[in-house]
Amino acid sequence: MDALFIVHPDTSMPEALQQIRVLSEHAYKANIKKIVLLSGRGQDSVIACENVIQHSGLRWTIVRSAWFNQNFTEGHFAHGIKTGEVVFMAGQAGEPFVDLDDLADVVVASLLEPIHDNQVYEVTGDILYTFRDAVAIISKKSAALLPTVNWINKVIWNCYCNMVYPGCCSASCICIFGDSRWKKSILRRWH
Repeated sequence: MDALFIVHPDTSMPEALQQIRVLSEHAYKANIKKIVLLSGRGQDSVIACENVIQHSGLRWTIVRSAWFNQNFTEGHFAHGIKTGEVVFMAGQAGEPFVDLDDLADVVVASLLEPIHDNQVYEVTGDILYTFRDAVAIISKKSAALLPTVNWINKVIWNCYCNMVYPGCCSASCICIFGDSRWKKSILRRWH
């Protein structure tokens, strides 16, 4: 094996840094030549994970991705789409959702073509949609009424934790999309 594609569930989670460090050290010892990391965008914890890969002694490519279109059909929001209520706290934050087929094209090229060595790519869609906009589009296409509920951070925190999301995942979502008054409290609790 010459190359390794790392897909961590969430590079913004506190334990991600150590996990990626250990994995990259094992890759180096196993004579892997290249690592491609699927990463997030814009958070200090994500940048720290990227730095581990960039300083691993191996060839590397970082692929930073927007949220996937498929989160609504196969991921975080699939249950809400099926049951008729999507809960999220992003409010009016826009996201350039990306299709996984497009992301896969970038990853495969990065793994196979040396021209992509030591590069950072941001893979996003062309248009910013709020989560409410995205759900409205899905609702229209599926002919189903799908209301979005925009809960306050404390309620969403309790909801996530009650749905057995690890606390660090709930903290990560609130820190990315929640309001700044709650971020400090969450960061103290989970970082």
